[in-house]
Amino acid sequence: MGTADSKDHEEQAENSAASVAAGYDTLACSQAQRNLLPLGFGPMSDYVQVSTTAPDQETAADLARSAVKAKLAASAQVIGPAKNMFWHQGQYGEGEEWLVLLKTTSARYPELEAHLVDRHPWGNPEVTAIPLTAGSAPYLEWVARTAAA
Repeated sequence: MGTADSKDHEEQAENSAASVAAGYDTLACSQAQRNLLPLGFGPMSDYVQVSTTAPDQETAADLARSAVKAKLAASAQVIGPAKNMFWHQGQYGEGEEWLVLLKTTSARYPELEAHLVDRHPWGNPEVTAIPLTAGSAPYLEWVARTAAA
C-alpha cells in the first residue's frame, strides 16, 4: 500500500471506529437498517410516542390541540372512549377515559410532559413515553422538523 492509500485506510478506520462508538457503523449499514436498530443504537431513540388519558373527549382534544399548536408534538390522536380499571387512593375503580397519543422527539419530551401535567384536570395524570424503534424516515424527519424548538 502506498502512503496515500495507507492514510486513506487509516482515516476510514478512524471514521468507522467513531461511527461504531456512536452506536452503529455508517459504512456497513444503510439508513433503513440503522432505523431498525435497537434503542440507543441509532436515530430511532430520538423519537417517542407519548400517551395520556383524560376524563372526556373535550379535555382530551384540548390537551392534544394545545400540545400540537405549541409545537411540542408533531401530531396527536384522540381515541376513545376506553374502559379503564385502576386503583386510586386504595380503592378499586372502573371508568371511561379518552386516550391521547402524541408523536414527538426525545428532546421535546420534558416540555411536552410539563405542558400536559400543567393543563390536565387530574392531580396525578398518566403521562408516559415509549421510544419508537422503527418508522419511515420521511415521517420521522417530519416529526423532527415539526416539533423543533
